[in-house]
Amino acid sequence: MSASLGSWALLALALYGLVAAIEQLARMLRLARSRSGERLPAVIVLIHNRADQVEGLVEWLVEFCRGRLAELVLLDLDSTDETPLILERLGRRHPGIRHARLNGDRAWESALFLSRSPVSLVLDLRQPVTLGTLRSGLLAIWK
Repeated sequence: MSASLGSWALLALALYGLVAAIEQLARMLRLARSRSGERLPAVIVLIHNRADQVEGLVEWLVEFCRGRLAELVLLDLDSTDETPLILERLGRRHPGIRHARLNGDRAWESALFLSRSPVSLVLDLRQPVTLGTLRSGLLAIWK
């Protein structure tokens, strides 16, 4: 009886994984083009030593921008705190997020080449920022 129960549990987990994979694929396809067929913008986020804020801000961005972005690119500009580890964890949690670590004063300029979208918005989160400011900037690109 316990082997049968174990088989059902394994089947349920496999089914859950399949549904999650299909949902992720559908989300990626929706992000690739808008309803009107126009290309959606990418958002490139510059981050340096923001371990205190980055996880909450990125989670908010993911929810707020769902279906409205071609991609979300997180760029760590050579942080010395826990920011790189947090970005790696966010990348695993949200497979649609791309992240990279860049060095140098002008490294962020190469961010524009990392984006696959012809239109990009660069958000500079190297300094503390409020959600209201982020929201206003994002809404401006969707007008």
